[in-house]
Amino acid sequence: MLWTGGHGPTGNLNSAIRGYEVASGEMKAEVEVGLMPIAITGSREENELYVVSHGDHHVYKVNRATQTVVAKAEVGQNPNYIYLFGNELLVSNFDSDTLSVLQKDPFELTDEVSVGAGPYAISVAPGREEDGS
Repeated sequence: MLWTGGHGPTGNLNSAIRGYEVASGEMKAEVEVGLMPIAITGSREENELYVVSHGDHHVYKVNRATQTVVAKAEVGQNPNYIYLFGNELLVSNFDSDTLSVLQKDPFELTDEVSVGAGPYAISVAPGREEDGS
């Protein structure tokens, strides 16, 4: 299934992610999450999706099998991007000038790191996992 979110039009902001069957394009699932779910991550090997809702400054943990929100965590202001890195989730917070670090299990915020103004996208340099940098 292909999952999408989005900002939504002015006056009718989105608050759900939707799952579509790729072959037919038919919507098969809809899960209510926070306001403006603009970024989603997960892996094929695991049953959870992680959704950034920048309108309410939270990350939602969604169980794909039950199509329910199973946990949520508050992050910085205007989160925009999420990066799955092992057992951690990294979230850029555009208006807080921070990077939130969350653990997948247990699902919780473990750190807020100050970075330059207006962080958006995130990438990890190859080989950095080995030395913990």
